Amino acid sequence: MMERYKENLFVLNRLHEIFGINKKLGRGVKEWKRKRF
Repeated sequence: MMERYKENLFVLNRLHEIFGINKKLGRGVKEWKRKRF
């Protein structure tokens, strides 16, 4: 039971990291478009 919980936590952390990176990238793209056009 505990192992499953740890695995789920790890997956959630990975998703959170990726989501955070995507948010940063999205913000960067918006800034870049604003500067460009």
